[in-house]
Amino acid sequence: MGTRRLFDEHRQGRTGRIAGSEGSGETRHQSLSGCRRSAAGRDQPPRWRQVLSRHGRPAFLHRHRYQHPARLVEDARRESATRDRRVKDALERRRVHSGAPWEAQVGYCRAIRTGKHISVSGTAPVAQGGGVHAPGNAYEQAKRCLQIALAALAELGAGAADVVRTRMFVTDISQWSAFGRAHTEIFAEHPPATTMVEVAALIDPDMLIEIEVDAICE
Repeated sequence: MGTRRLFDEHRQGRTGRIAGSEGSGETRHQSLSGCRRSAAGRDQPPRWRQVLSRHGRPAFLHRHRYQHPARLVEDARRESATRDRRVKDALERRRVHSGAPWEAQVGYCRAIRTGKHISVSGTAPVAQGGGVHAPGNAYEQAKRCLQIALAALAELGAGAADVVRTRMFVTDISQWSAFGRAHTEIFAEHPPATTMVEVAALIDPDMLIEIEVDAICE
């Protein structure tokens, strides 16, 4: 008897639910709408809503549905070539030598470019024919240092506007105004960060200043 009663109750419950759905068009419509929303991903958690698109289809499959396989391969090759070129540019090093006698003796270059970054070694006021340019003249020596540094930048594809930092090492800080005037004439429109510090001496007693330059260019 117990088994028969449970079977009858189960059958009546199913009938009641079916009858209830058929008796109320609004209830049945809401039930079907809920099923459709769930299938379309509207009732899914937020992270799944981003993955599912129309008709519950994964978004990435729908996006590439009409693209030819050959085009997908070509796009992948193009992206790979672009990535390889960026890595190569970032790792490639280009050097510039000015011919100063100390470069070979000490083992350095005038400037080096690695990717977008350029570093110019400490540049002294060396005259074109050798020796020290304008001994005793702070302004002229600073100007000469910057001319040599900018020439090295130009060989590496940069200019004064690309300079982001300079460092001035001077033997007489009391002449800071003369050193600064030459610096201002070059970088007035694009002033970089800078430092001026007094040192005990430079490689030649007649040298009053030496300048380092850092640049970043596209």
